Amino acid sequence: MNSGTYYLYEYKKDQQLRNTGFIRITTCFQTYCLQIHAQTLSFTPDNPVHLSALFQEEETTYLLDLLELPIHNSSICTHLKISDFDLPAKKHFSELTGFLLSDGQYYYAILEEGYSLNVDQLKHLQEIQPLPEPPSKDTPPARNIQKIQRKDLCCLPRQYWSLANNSFLMHGCRNYKHLLLVEENGHLQLGIPGLYSCEEAKAANLFGFPIFVQSYLTEVQLSEYERDPDESFGYWCRYL
Repeated sequence: MNSGTYYLYEYKKDQQLRNTGFIRITTCFQTYCLQIHAQTLSFTPDNPVHLSALFQEEETTYLLDLLELPIHNSSICTHLKISDFDLPAKKHFSELTGFLLSDGQYYYAILEEGYSLNVDQLKHLQEIQPLPEPPSKDTPPARNIQKIQRKDLCCLPRQYWSLANNSFLMHGCRNYKHLLLVEENGHLQLGIPGLYSCEEAKAANLFGFPIFVQSYLTEVQLSEYERDPDESFGYWCRYL
């Protein structure tokens, strides 16, 4: 499966129903980085939601269960890293044809062009080594988050000064009167406040801010005019 942005569709048997979000895939050596954003999901509250990789051989689709995902308010917003070392012998992520979200009743999938999905024909691969569970919410990674203004972008390395004239950034800063600068694990992220939607995701990606994050909201104090009460409020981010 190639790097890129793939839309997430709901399936009933082999029928594609509706778009609910996307998974953005980037690769580095033998590692896949996944950014998963999905809303208005129909998963059963009491059943765990699993992320699986799909491999297709002839007319049979094989399912490799990877890990359980957190779901909040019928939405999923998470970042993951997976590699060939997480697969059974002689299997490689370069061979996969898609990803699947499932709780056993509802199915959401992204697929490479030219492949189809029939949930009645899914079979499980054997000798699966599952990925570790996501970090507990009680032990979040160490990070430093600060609110900044558009004028503060001049304090960034020179190659990022032009972001001050980014139309998407200017729009978010005008609406919510601030930006976020996040330092985590030796990396910097710049965040623009805004509301998530499929249309806004396309615009954010076009202007260079492909990552949507809501977890920062619990770690920064915002006044009434710096946020939106809508549950889709968060930050469109990019690494610097």
